[in-house]
Amino acid sequence: MAVEGESPVRPVRVFVTYEALANLGASQVRDLSGALTTFVMNRSRIDHAASSKFGAGGAEAELYEGQAVIILRTDDLT
Repeated sequence: MAVEGESPVRPVRVFVTYEALANLGASQVRDLSGALTTFVMNRSRIDHAASSKFGAGGAEAELYEGQAVIILRTDDLT
C-alpha cells in the first residue's frame, strides 16, 4: 500500500494479525502456508480495510523501518 499523491511514493506497511486471518479462513490458517493462502484469497478485502483505516487516520503512532504502519485486527475485517 502507498500514500496517494505523494512523490516519491511513500509506502505503508500493513500487518494482519493471526486472529484476523483465522477469522477469515479458520479451517485454513493452521500454519504459515495456510495463513499466506488465506491472505492471498482475501487480498482485496485486506487492501480495502487497510485503505479505509489509513484514510480514517488509523496509522500507528510509531514507524516500522521508517514507514507508516497499519495493523489490521479482527474488527477491521468484519
